[in-house]
Amino acid sequence: MVTPSNVTENASPFEPSGAAPRHAGPLDRLLRWIEQFPIPNLVLCLGLFAACTLLFQGMLALSTRRPFWPPDLNSALSGYVLAYSLGLTLHVQRSVEQALSAFAPALDLNKEEYARLLADLLHIPTAPALLCGLLVVLATLIGNYALGSEALQALLAVAPILISSSLAVGLTYGAVGILMYNLIRKLWLIGRIYTLARKLDLNNHRSLYAFSGPTAQIVAGWIVLSYPNVLLVPGVWRNPAWMTITGLTLFVILMGCCYALLHIHQRIEAEKQQLLSDVQTRLHATFARLHAQMDQGALQELGPLKLLMDSLIVERSILIKISTWPWQSETLAGFSSVVLLPLAIWLAQTWIKKLIGL
Repeated sequence: MVTPSNVTENASPFEPSGAAPRHAGPLDRLLRWIEQFPIPNLVLCLGLFAACTLLFQGMLALSTRRPFWPPDLNSALSGYVLAYSLGLTLHVQRSVEQALSAFAPALDLNKEEYARLLADLLHIPTAPALLCGLLVVLATLIGNYALGSEALQALLAVAPILISSSLAVGLTYGAVGILMYNLIRKLWLIGRIYTLARKLDLNNHRSLYAFSGPTAQIVAGWIVLSYPNVLLVPGVWRNPAWMTITGLTLFVILMGCCYALLHIHQRIEAEKQQLLSDVQTRLHATFARLHAQMDQGALQELGPLKLLMDSLIVERSILIKISTWPWQSETLAGFSSVVLLPLAIWLAQTWIKKLIGL
């Protein structure tokens, strides 16, 4: 994998290849260090989940003087968020790298330019990512206190509980904010990458729709982040703080997705219209030749001209049917199963509880 070792914190993405050498930021180095672990990412994330759950459980036990065991659900959910954020980050990094490799035929770049483009795509600028994490943490703390119940406000008035809760929220939602910034930046860059393509091959679907998978994975992955709360926490829908923060962050991710899809759609649409215009021009020229041959009575030339017109008409019909939206049927099917299946499970669970009176 080409690592973002030459990426600075403040440089704008997609600089020309003649730009000065740059250096990776702390988040880039951290991810590169994690990727060098000789264990699968899934095992690593499960280990992080267990460690963070025990950490948050210990902080809760110390601040509230409650038994360390059995584990608290909120501690497990916080551990899940941290582990899931790391897992999704690693998965998206690998996914966009593979997508750029598939899209490479449309980019007339040398090895140095391609390496710089990949480095920019994988880069996570530290300062804005940490700022986004801080904003999400502050919004969560303020929202939980301002919109929380009187019982929650009373608990947060106790200094040990306030300190432990703030640390837990800082770690958990800080990771969420960093993840959100990274995903939004990826979506923005994906939209820009298509503007770098000199010419798109509308018949090469692997290259044309290369980034449909990462785009769907980013949105689906963000939605799945909230599923444990939806499925395991009773009454989470009635928690105004959770609903507000979850709704706003999902809205921002969806807007980033729409930005990327619209830019990709416009680029493919422009290429399609150019090809259709070329075919239409050839058809007009062929019709002009046909009329000239008919006027001259050279009927022996009509056969070849008809074959030429039939070929152009077939080409035009094929071009018209090509979708300018960067989605493949299997991508849509996978996205629907990831997003809709857990919702169906939750609805069935809720209906069964009402049916048996729980």
